Amino acid sequence: MRKLYTVIANTLSNVNFEAIWKGFSICEFALYNQETVYFKDKTIPWDNRFIGNTAIEFEGDVIAIWSVESPETEDTDYLAAAIVHEMFHAFQKLQGETRYPNDLKLLAYPDNIDNYQIKMVENGFLAKALSEKDIIALKDFVSLRRVRTHLLDDVILQEFRAETVEGMAEYAGLLALEQINKDKFKVSVENNLAKILRPTDLIFSPRRLSYYTGAILCLTLKFLKVDFQHELKENQTLFEIVSNNVGESYIDISGYINKKKKMFDEFLDSHSEIFLCDSYICGYDPMNMIRFENKILCNHFVVLGDEFIQGPVIVVLQKGSANKAESYIK
Repeated sequence: MRKLYTVIANTLSNVNFEAIWKGFSICEFALYNQETVYFKDKTIPWDNRFIGNTAIEFEGDVIAIWSVESPETEDTDYLAAAIVHEMFHAFQKLQGETRYPNDLKLLAYPDNIDNYQIKMVENGFLAKALSEKDIIALKDFVSLRRVRTHLLDDVILQEFRAETVEGMAEYAGLLALEQINKDKFKVSVENNLAKILRPTDLIFSPRRLSYYTGAILCLTLKFLKVDFQHELKENQTLFEIVSNNVGESYIDISGYINKKKKMFDEFLDSHSEIFLCDSYICGYDPMNMIRFENKILCNHFVVLGDEFIQGPVIVVLQKGSANKAESYIK
């Protein structure tokens, strides 16, 4: 274990941390097993402060820790990069990072089929943006992700936070690996792309998937020369920062949804008379009507049963029906 520690320390001494993120620098790290914790110049018996691979507060400092059970089988290049990932977590703590996800809220991530289907397409655009250095694909990615914000509401913020905290740390590890071994860096990037593209159970685990989408997003921005580095005490998530800097595709999906909602809100602000009914829609002008949620705005006219109603009028549909009204608003 001591030999492994020395190899890792020597490898990390040649990494340019500042080139990864402004202000980022090497910090103390420890390797440990179930019996002993190894530091640069000492060992201590293991205790329950050393659990998992992470960054912890230790003797007035924040350090990176990594569990190693078989030192002789470790790939030192990949391990060094993984420790840089944890060092970035230490850097985040020291810089006042607050965008940590609420993991219990994230566990309540809804099983929304539309969300998962859109997310798969979204990931495809993200992969294309990196592989082909395609800014339009990146804008399409932003557009689809904004659509998902309408489907999931608050819980998607937890997804964005996980992507911010873990994705940026994964990105830091990848850039360290690029300096250490370019061939292994390329392999890791391809593996990350495969993880976000393959239709596996990983799509149903937003926290785990966020490691890879966040890292790929950061790499894409770096290669496309889109500025995204920021003070880590920032309140906005990585995606929010990116979407502000990149914008959406020419097909502004979320803008279209917001525009529809605004049309209905403006109508309801100035029309409040509600008429109850139990009628099928029997006549309409298909070129002058639009639906939002369970309401149809008919700008020209609508026929409910045998009643002709001059527009503009909003028809409120019965639950689960596409053509039967429970009321209309004039």
